[in-house]
Amino acid sequence: MKHMKDICRLYNVECNTLSFANYPSGTTSIYLHEVRGSETSMQALENNAFVNGDGIDKPRGFLRCETIENKSWIGGRLGYVDAGNFSANEIIDLVYSLSATYRANATFVMNSKTAGAVRKMKDAGGRFLWSDGLSAGEPARLMGYGVLICEDMPDIVVNAFAIAFGDFASGYTIAERIVDPITKRIGGGVVNFEAIKLMKF
Repeated sequence: MKHMKDICRLYNVECNTLSFANYPSGTTSIYLHEVRGSETSMQALENNAFVNGDGIDKPRGFLRCETIENKSWIGGRLGYVDAGNFSANEIIDLVYSLSATYRANATFVMNSKTAGAVRKMKDAGGRFLWSDGLSAGEPARLMGYGVLICEDMPDIVVNAFAIAFGDFASGYTIAERIVDPITKRIGGGVVNFEAIKLMKF
């Protein structure tokens, strides 16, 4: 809770359940909360806010941060690489735009439509960049990194940041407090702009 005053405004959300769990480490370190069991409107509100929230009475989503081309990166903004021809080369550029300090725990984030395009990509040797999990419940991997499918990410359109890659556990903090059996307060925001990179189309 130590970052709450600095990174977020708080808002109350009424709900019928407080049975939340973080996704496994390394698979979905973005800290999108999942209600165990069926989907709920509360889960959808939280997930969308962590990606797209404007910070007004809700978390500030990472896609609402100021951005800058990564080769000119300065603190306080998220760096991005240009999608160019959107080939394997651009995916490689995105991966290596992130410091080695954060690559070890990094995860790709994209929606299903984008994933459908990415999984067709091959490297210069004809090998697919995408590999499915080897067992049930294991995440797909892209260039060896876990992939989080998040439908709140934008589609591939001009100027969209349709793919994110980073160590979200280091880069994005979520603070929450259970107020009473039907209310909790939640906030979130980017706290380390070096730990997350974007791809701009």
